Amino acid sequence: MLRQAGATTASTVTDVVPIWSTLLGVTVLGEGLTWNEPLGAAIVLTSVAVSQGLANRARGGQRQDERAEREAVDHEWAHRMRR
Repeated sequence: MLRQAGATTASTVTDVVPIWSTLLGVTVLGEGLTWNEPLGAAIVLTSVAVSQGLANRARGGQRQDERAEREAVDHEWAHRMRR
């Protein structure tokens, strides 16, 4: 799975851990929520979207490294099928 998703995508999981812990704290433990916590969550989610190129994908584009990676996987698959 890591090979398919890539290290950058896999590492973004650590970026959303504070969001989940805050949500669980509010819902399960009844902790309070202040204005800066949703703002911080929005900043984190926006930065993850930018780092993953989601804004570009929404417009129909692909990142160049992603395109090259898919071509390499397709080439490897085609090579294996010829054997």
